[in-house]
Amino acid sequence: MFFMKDKKDIQLFDYATGKIIAEKTPLSGCLHFIYTGDSISASLGRKFLSGNAFCSSIAGFWMKRAWSRKYIAPFIKNHNIDMKDFKETKYGSFNDFFIREIKPEARPIAEKSIIAPCDGKHLFFDDLSEKNAFYVKGQTLSLAKLIGDETLASLYKNGSMIISRLAPPDYHRYHFPVDATVNKVSLIPGALFSVSPIALRQMVNVLTENKRMLVEMTSKKYGNILQVVIGATAVGAIHITAKKGCSYKKGEELGYFSFGGSMVITLFQNNRTSFSKALTDQTKNHIEIQMNMGTALEDA
Repeated sequence: MFFMKDKKDIQLFDYATGKIIAEKTPLSGCLHFIYTGDSISASLGRKFLSGNAFCSSIAGFWMKRAWSRKYIAPFIKNHNIDMKDFKETKYGSFNDFFIREIKPEARPIAEKSIIAPCDGKHLFFDDLSEKNAFYVKGQTLSLAKLIGDETLASLYKNGSMIISRLAPPDYHRYHFPVDATVNKVSLIPGALFSVSPIALRQMVNVLTENKRMLVEMTSKKYGNILQVVIGATAVGAIHITAKKGCSYKKGEELGYFSFGGSMVITLFQNNRTSFSKALTDQTKNHIEIQMNMGTALEDA
């Protein structure tokens, strides 16, 4: 099964504490109505939010204005964000806060392992050739459709995958999971559906329809690696700060998202890595793992 059991609440495994926690989801009631309802109004809501770039443009415009600063303090308090982790600066808008930069010491980089590429909620798949690896409620997700290139997809069809979902309260910059060289960056235009589990339980194929960027890279140890950077509702702007042809150390910044929720999918070739059983077991139990960028993903 893909993602999680069909429950209204979103349950997470907090890697730092080892406890199951409930995620506080902004606008969860609205999302439940739009993505689980079968009424005409729910259907119109899905169409408006996903296909209407103007809607996301307005949200982006609003959050880049100086008056949006008034939302910062309540947002920090409501989501218990520890601002000691972030570089001290004056934010000119809510979006400036949203794309805040981390202090390097706040995210130690594991030395002898692939690392989580970003803060967020993660799922781990060791073998994509397993039956139903991409299955939920009668829907299957095609790797070729996700990537938009059958030849490129064939490199990873028997490989492994990390799905990293960034909710609005999360730190929204993403990083290199290993030492790597960037070979190519390309855009696949698309819609802007929500990537909340509330939406994905009903419409897993949104991952093949949303706007996304492909970052192809190579690593001496891990071979070819592909990051699929996916936009979502209110996230029209995917920023890739890494440059084609340049080499980067594990943990260096690859890019960031402007305002909204979003997702990063990282693909590795067959037999190049094996994630810790503690991580894959949670995925098999349909539970995302809350963890920070820099965390080791392989057993020592």
